[in-house]
This record gives sequence, C-alpha cells and structure tokens, in this order.
Amino acid sequence: MVDIRSAALSAYRTAMQSGSINGVGGVKPLSKASPASSSFARAVDTEVRRQRMDDPIATARAEETAKHFMKVQKPFTETVTDSLHKVNELDAVKTSMIEEFASGRSQNVHELMISLQKAGLAMRMTSAVRNKVLEAYKELSRMQF
Repeated sequence: MVDIRSAALSAYRTAMQSGSINGVGGVKPLSKASPASSSFARAVDTEVRRQRMDDPIATARAEETAKHFMKVQKPFTETVTDSLHKVNELDAVKTSMIEEFASGRSQNVHELMISLQKAGLAMRMTSAVRNKVLEAYKELSRMQF
C-alpha cells in the first residue's frame, strides 16, 4: 500500500534539493509548462511508483482482487431465475406453515411469523427489482440513438 505522507515528504525533499522550491519564499514561479510537469509532481509520481514496486505483496493482492471482480461467476439470467425460484420456495414454505398452523398440527407461532416476514420481504424485494428493471427499460426506450 502506498503511504501518501511518506511519498509527499520524499517528493518535497527531492523538489527542495532540485531547487524548484526555495526555502524562504515558497514555490518558484513555473514557466508556461503545466503543473504536472513540475519537478514536485514528477517527484511525487516517482515516489509513488517506487513504493508500489517495493511492496510486491500489495501488488499481488491488488491483481488478485481485480481478477476476482472481473470474472463473471454466472450469467444474469441464471441469477434472476435462481432468485425467483428462491422467492417461490419461501412462498411455498409460508403457505404450508399457514396450513399447518390453521389445522392445528403446528403450534409454533414464532416460526410462522418468521416465515411470513421472510416471504413478504422477498416478495417486496422482487417487486422493487422488477420496478427498477421496467424503469430502466422505459428510460432506454426513450433514448434516441
């Protein structure tokens, strides 16, 4: 991981030694060159690059994280289908628990209420996702290409 404080201090020291910053009056006026081409900016870039190369573990960890997020684990349609099946299962469990409680086979009110809440929440989330997808579709259909 790059320590920005040490990078800035090192760049400041380098800039002081190169003479682009004078000790009394502050920064010397730059020519018409862009600020990115100042010796201070170059020193900061150099120090950040050096610190990144000094820490191969952080570099490897960053590459591994990037690979993890870049790979597609399963297609979107499969994810949506699995989610809809799960919502359907929760609704079926809710219905069977209501029937068991109504017939007197089960006396556990707590589990019944939990299953009702799970099924209701899953249905509300599914409706919210559906509404967002429809909203996005309407927005895309209004776009002119």
